[in-house]
Amino acid sequence: MQSSAHRRGRKSPGLLELALDGHWSVAAFLASMTALADMFIIPILCRSSSALMPLSATLKPVVWSLCGFFALTALIKFRLEMRAESRQRLQEYLARDDASLDHAELPALHREDNGA
Repeated sequence: MQSSAHRRGRKSPGLLELALDGHWSVAAFLASMTALADMFIIPILCRSSSALMPLSATLKPVVWSLCGFFALTALIKFRLEMRAESRQRLQEYLARDDASLDHAELPALHREDNGA
């Protein structure tokens, strides 16, 4: 019971919370660190003892799953950020063009664009 109470009162966010709530680069960094841990750190630590070798083989799919989760989170957040930025630039461009054009000219411009 103490551990769940401790988790509820915890002030620092966990890795999953950082990946989901942070900037996309945080999730990308976590993905690269989990891949690095799986390729280098875990095998080096488990090489010292033959009893730890099966642990290394067991951890491999778990670590790669975490790496994939973090990478997918980073990719989705990056795409959402790029989409929001392009929408904002388009709205600013349209607002700037709308302010510079006379509204009476708009139907005429529309007809010219359609080839009429």
